[in-house]
Amino acid sequence: MGINSTTSRVLPLMAIHLKARREALGLSQELAAERLGVDKDTVSRWERGRTKPVGRAILERLMTEYGVSQGELNHWFSDWAMQKLTDDGKYFLRGHDFLAANGIDETDLAQLIIDLDVSMIPKLAGIDEGNAAQWSPIFEASPFTWKLLTHGGKIVGYWHYVLLQEEFFERVKRGEIRDSEIELPCLSSPAFSARRGHTACTSS
Repeated sequence: MGINSTTSRVLPLMAIHLKARREALGLSQELAAERLGVDKDTVSRWERGRTKPVGRAILERLMTEYGVSQGELNHWFSDWAMQKLTDDGKYFLRGHDFLAANGIDETDLAQLIIDLDVSMIPKLAGIDEGNAAQWSPIFEASPFTWKLLTHGGKIVGYWHYVLLQEEFFERVKRGEIRDSEIELPCLSSPAFSARRGHTACTSS
């Protein structure tokens, strides 16, 4: 995982990909630095997202040695610039780009959100919240029904709704089904279609 708690720093895509390319080539940071004409500390800063490669000569060596295209560099640098904005204290709504940038999946995401709820809601019981194994298939099947609120590279909140089939929606309204009892078969199909009146919402 690229992060292990709601307070860990988000790594930019550039940092993740540069490290992955170097390791795929079987290079240490020292050898990569030698090929790229920089020092080891510079490579380390790139792979931690602290700085980005600059200068035509360095970028040309990077494209040659790592097999990186100009389009990939443009995409990574754009993401890096956005990350710098979050580090400056701005808030962002993020989705699957957050998962990709941190190397986490829907199970990790579900656990992060549960941990966030537990930290923010007094006396929250497991019988009410559910668990990551229950929620991860729902997040995976409903990719357009959730967003994460991030600040300074940290998850500070989220927005999520669940699109339920008619019978389950009515049971939720009557208080017969808890969040911990909502499972994938309860969802309307496709899970991300827009059908008014069939949603149960949760957020922090």
